[in-house]
Amino acid sequence: VERNESMEADAVFIACPPRLTIEKISFQPSLDERMINAMKSCRTWMAQQGKFIAVYGSAFWRKNRQRKLYWERVSVDGPLDMIFDNNDRIIWGFLSNEERWR
Repeated sequence: VERNESMEADAVFIACPPRLTIEKISFQPSLDERMINAMKSCRTWMAQQGKFIAVYGSAFWRKNRQRKLYWERVSVDGPLDMIFDNNDRIIWGFLSNEERWR
């Protein structure tokens, strides 16, 4: 959806932090005041952490591994912090929040 574009739906699944949702999305009819206050006060867990998803043609990283990647520390001094093996072709993880890697 482009900026200032409208959409209409019976139900919506929003995959972003509640505080960002309430700041960036306008709801018509307006949300209940208690809901708005709760969303504004909701702490955004790992907000400073970058996230990534990589999709490949095959799970080449499993070739010589006995198990899936799960909470694997990629580097103690690099831009990738942790990676996870999601399925046959996808890995995802967290990027370092150190300023030098931004």
